[in-house]
Amino acid sequence: MSMQSDIPMVVITVAALFVAVYSSYLQRKQSFRSVRPVADFEVRQRPDKLLIRLENHGTGPMRIISVLFITRDGANANHNLIKLISKDLWDKTASDEPWRRYSGLLDGDTIPPGSGIRILKLEPTTDEQKDVVKEIKGELREIYVEVEYMDMYEKKYFYRKEFIDSFPSADVVEERVSQYSDSFEFKAQLKLKGHITPTKT
Repeated sequence: MSMQSDIPMVVITVAALFVAVYSSYLQRKQSFRSVRPVADFEVRQRPDKLLIRLENHGTGPMRIISVLFITRDGANANHNLIKLISKDLWDKTASDEPWRRYSGLLDGDTIPPGSGIRILKLEPTTDEQKDVVKEIKGELREIYVEVEYMDMYEKKYFYRKEFIDSFPSADVVEERVSQYSDSFEFKAQLKLKGHITPTKT
């Protein structure tokens, strides 16, 4: 058999090998996507209550490498959020009634998809406890969190959240209300002047 007759066979073999390798790559890529964890610090609050959770909104297990809470000025950092709250203030939450619950070190924990871990939960029942919660929220404004985690294939991810977005100061709240009010009044004035046509329903 001549070399020329071998060329088509070589081309077919190389092409088949390329298709196999590329198909394997696509399959592996799809597998990565199908088990990707997505970290999120969810803050749920009412005027006198507070719940902070680290949640996994992804489709695969989230293996926590490190959770680090840091003050915005960079002066203090700790793997335990409670350690960054003033001791005198936190001591006020100590009572016979279990209205406070919290988690300590999370490094090494695994969060299944669609689940989460409670970081801090405060459910005050007295006016004094409610005042303490307000003070704690004020301190949390000056803290942000960095989370390093990985999926089941040991691919690493990084997440950061500023708590100030969840606990705006009174000045920021007043400014947002003012902006909304100004915007509403401005639109109302345009509507009266005929610049905005009412939407038909």
